This record gives sequence, C-alpha cells and structure tokens, in this order.
Amino acid sequence: MGMDDIQVTSVIGTASDGLWEADYTMSQPAGDWFAEAYDPKGWKRGKAAFGTEDNPNRSTHWSAGDIWVRRTFDWPSDVRKDALYLQYSHDDNIEVYLNGKQIAVAGNGLDYDLLKEIPEAVVESLKPTGNVLAAHCRNNGGGAYVDMGIMRKVKRGDTFDEKAIQKSVNVMPTQTFYTFECGGVSLDLIFTAPFLLNDLEAMTSPFNYITYQVRSIDGKDHDVQLYMEATPQWAVNTIDQEVTFEKTETPDLIYLKTGTIDQEVLAKTGDDVRIDWGYFYLAIPKKPGVSATIDEYYATKKAFMTTGNLPAGSQSISSDMREQMTVLAYTDPIGKVSKETVSGHLMIGYDDLYSIQYFQDNRMPYWKHDGKVDIHQAFEKGEAAYEDLMRRCDSFDSSLMSETSAVVELDSKLTSRAVNEGFSGGEKKKNEIFQMAMLDPKLAILDETDSGLDIDALRIVATGVTKLHTPENATVVITHYQRLLDYIVPDVVHVLYRGRIIHTGDKTLALKLEKEGYDWLINDYRE
Repeated sequence: MGMDDIQVTSVIGTASDGLWEADYTMSQPAGDWFAEAYDPKGWKRGKAAFGTEDNPNRSTHWSAGDIWVRRTFDWPSDVRKDALYLQYSHDDNIEVYLNGKQIAVAGNGLDYDLLKEIPEAVVESLKPTGNVLAAHCRNNGGGAYVDMGIMRKVKRGDTFDEKAIQKSVNVMPTQTFYTFECGGVSLDLIFTAPFLLNDLEAMTSPFNYITYQVRSIDGKDHDVQLYMEATPQWAVNTIDQEVTFEKTETPDLIYLKTGTIDQEVLAKTGDDVRIDWGYFYLAIPKKPGVSATIDEYYATKKAFMTTGNLPAGSQSISSDMREQMTVLAYTDPIGKVSKETVSGHLMIGYDDLYSIQYFQDNRMPYWKHDGKVDIHQAFEKGEAAYEDLMRRCDSFDSSLMSETSAVVELDSKLTSRAVNEGFSGGEKKKNEIFQMAMLDPKLAILDETDSGLDIDALRIVATGVTKLHTPENATVVITHYQRLLDYIVPDVVHVLYRGRIIHTGDKTLALKLEKEGYDWLINDYRE
C-alpha cells in the first residue's frame, strides 16, 4: 500500500550535475529577498554547492551563521511542466522558494538530495526566462551545506505510483491493525506477533503473521489481486554485503529465503548495527492461484502490473544489491470481491541460527530446542496453529487492554499511539502505570512518579499502583513529598541520603517528614 522510491531526471541540476552559479549573502538582506523582482545588489557571486569542505561538490565556503542564495534560471522549452520535484540538500535549517512562493521547509539536521513535490500552482509560475530558486539556510553548529535544483519524475511503467489512503491504525499488545482504502476497496492488514506470556513456544516463535482482509465499500464488485514483496535488506547490516537466495517448497508451504553469503554469526558489536547472520523468510500457504518468486526488483513489478502474474524467476539474480536489487515477491489473485470480506495470510520469519554468545559459546534460540527443531518445522507448526493463535491473541489483547486501561483510567485513543507520542506529563505517568500493569513485574521501581501531576492525575496514578499491589510483588516508590502517600499506604518508609538508608519507619514517618522536614535526620550525616 506504499510507494516505490521516486525516480527523477534532472531539469535544473544540482551541483552533482555540474557547478551552478548564484547570488549569495551572509548578511541579513532587507525586503523580500526571495521575490522574483528583488535586486540582489551588493550580494556576492559564487558557485554551488555552498558549505563546509566535508560535503560533496562544495565550491563556495560557508561555515557559520546564515546564508541567503538566489539562483536564476531559464526553463527548457522542450521539458513539460508536470510531475516536478525540488531536490535539495541542507545543513541545518532551510527554507526554499520558487518564484516567490515557499515550496520547502526543513529543520535542524543534515540531509542530502531530499525530494519535495512542487505544488501545481507554483509550477504554473514557471516561465521561459527569469525564474528564481531562492533559499535561506542557518547553520546551528558543525558542518554547513546548501544545494538545490529541480527534477522531473520519470514515469517508468514498472513502479507502483498510486498510494492507498490509510484510514486507521490500532495498536494492541500482540497485533497492529491497519485499514487502507483504494479504488473502491477496503484492505485491512493485521500484523500479529504471538507474544503470549503464558505460552513460551508461541512467545519465542521465529515468525509473525500478516493477515489481509479485502471487501468492497462502494457497492460494486471489484477484481482484486494482492502483491507483497520483501528485499534482502531484511538480512544485512549494510547494502554492500553480498546475499544469496533460495526458493523451496513443502506439501503445505512455499518458502522464499535470503541472507548474507558470509554468515558472520554474532561477529559485530557497537551501535547502529543490524543482524547480518541467519536467514529471512517469507512462508506462503499453498492454495489455488497463489504464486511466489525471486526476481529483479522492477521486472517483477512490471510483470505483475501488465499481466497480473509474477515472472517465473530470473536466472541472472545478482548477489550485489548495489548492482541489482532483488525481491522476494508473493501474489494472491483474490478475484471478485463484494461487500463480503475475503481474507488470506502469510508468515514472515527469521532463522537467526544462534541468538546469543555466552562465554564464547554461541547459543541457539529457545524455539530450536537444542537443534531438534528447524525453521521449516517451526513454520509448519505456525501454519497449523494459525486459527488458534489468532483467536488467542484477540482474546489476550481484548482482556489485557480492558483490564489494564481501567486501572489508570487511560483513554482508549492513547493506546493507538506510539509510546509516549504526543502525551502530556500526566498521560505519560498514566502510561507508565499502564505498562506496569501489562508487564506484571515482581519488582517495580517508580522514581518520582508524582512529579508534574495535577490532583486528579495523582489520584489515578496512585490508585493504579495500589490496585496492582499483591502479596506476590513489590513496588519501590521514590518521592520527595508525602502527598502521594495520601493514596498509597506504604508498608515501610526509608529515608535515603547520599546513597544510604539513614532511617526507616512506618507511614507515620512520612507524615513527620512532611511536617518537620529532613534536617533533624541528616545533621549527623553532613560533612
């Protein structure tokens, strides 16, 4: 339901196409410096790109503060003015204008060759001569860079250019539900990770399910085909690593497999490192009409777009993704779809071979049971358990969400957001207790959980903590104020000073501290 990377060709080139000249200044200009009729009198003339020497194609030095750049150009008479994109690079904050109208704004950071579609109303302002592309960029520290040009989208005929409209998303403990609309059809995509805490086999399984449900929403019948794909990028740390491919079948499943050739198990350390050992799989249940292949990225799409079928499989697949990207592709010719829902599913999984290294000894993941279970057996078991696991995940999600949400009176709308995204201070605190309710830990440490809470939020959070307390668990609450303890009755109160417990008492100790302060306790411990 997404789009391929946009393929463009240069019309008004960036510095990588050849050094272009522009007027520029590093002093605040007066008036509408971005307007077509503006006279850049007193500005300097220089070649792009502008910035520090560590950036590509840099010609004119600029390293601190602000820079304003005005590039004038003529529009080629043989180029159509449609599907035009601004291509720009910046470090840091930038605003870009075309013929006096703003077409892009970007915040702090370094980005190369960003693409932003130019609005049709602005495109209409392009004329044979005298066009102006203007930018203002501010360097907040470190490197600095400005480059910009105009590109035209290449209509290849072998990419998916139409994007479906996402109507909703609902995030649950073991499942995420997306709903899209396109061409009179509604598509539900359900991503399921059977992370059932009371079933270790399911929780550690090496696969997730992708379920798709299609139905008509305009009262008409529609002929629907589903296409899904994945690339070897799932199984590499960097794109320059060579990869291998394999397609196999069992009586019930079709397997598409990819992974690195080197297979350096648990060899890399550090940050920003991805797993590059083991193998990524698509596992597809066999049924009439379903097909799967491994082939060149664009050729696969083109075959599907023109014939509705996948190619038989290329004999010249490259192991080098920089030379040629290859896809693992799957299609389901769903057929005529009316208001009745039609569904299907596949599995996506990873055989990591070994999961951890313990004193130089590589250890297998739990689901392998010391090598007694292989990835095909795990997938076969997962396929057989699909209906049962989906039912159990639905039940688990529903009960857990309703029970835990009630503990902290959490608005159900917040559960569909990413963690802490757009939450107020009080909502974040509620969410912390909500997460605690879901995890059900034996020991929880809450550090200043009352900080920043209003009276109602304080009551809700404290009540939630109290509800979650049982004889089988413990909660350590760190606070500077007694007010939280109006709702949470402590079993024991400890006073910490300079990393040591210096006094212990019952709930009356908190009341005394609220009234008399800490000085009477800590005088003997001061240096």
